[in-house]
Amino acid sequence: MNLIEKSLFLKKTALLQKLDFDLLLAISDKLEYITAKKGDTLFLTGDKALGIYFVLEGEVALKGAIEASLPKDKKSQSVKSLKAYSFFGDESLFSDQKRGYSAVAKKETRLFMLAKPHLFALLSECPEVAIELLATYASEVALRSN
Repeated sequence: MNLIEKSLFLKKTALLQKLDFDLLLAISDKLEYITAKKGDTLFLTGDKALGIYFVLEGEVALKGAIEASLPKDKKSQSVKSLKAYSFFGDESLFSDQKRGYSAVAKKETRLFMLAKPHLFALLSECPEVAIELLATYASEVALRSN
C-alpha cells in the first residue's frame, strides 16, 4: 500500500478524518504494517503502550482486565469488537499507565501501528495535528463512555 492509499484509509478513521491530507501523508509515512492471524495477541493487559493501532481489515477483540477474575467459561468473551477503520491502543499513550485491556485478532487481520515516538515527534513538529487530535479524541472518549 502506498502513502496515498494509506492516507485515504486514515482519512476514513474517526480519529484522523478532520486532518489535512498533507498531514495524513506525514503520518502515513510513519505507519508500521502488521498482519495478525486468528488468535494472535497484539498486546496484553499490563503491557507498556508502544503505539496506536488502526484496523485496516479484519476484526480485533478487546478484552478487559476484569477478565482475569471471571470463571473459565466466561474468559473468552470480548468486551468490544473492532473492525475496519477502528482505532485502539490510544488510552495509554499519553500517560505512563500500562494497557488496561488485551487486544486479540478474532480472524486474520491487517493493521497499521503508529509507534509512540513517531506520534510524539509529529505532535511536536505540527501543533495543528495535536490540536485536531485532541478535539477528535475528546469527542471519541465521550462516545466510548456512553
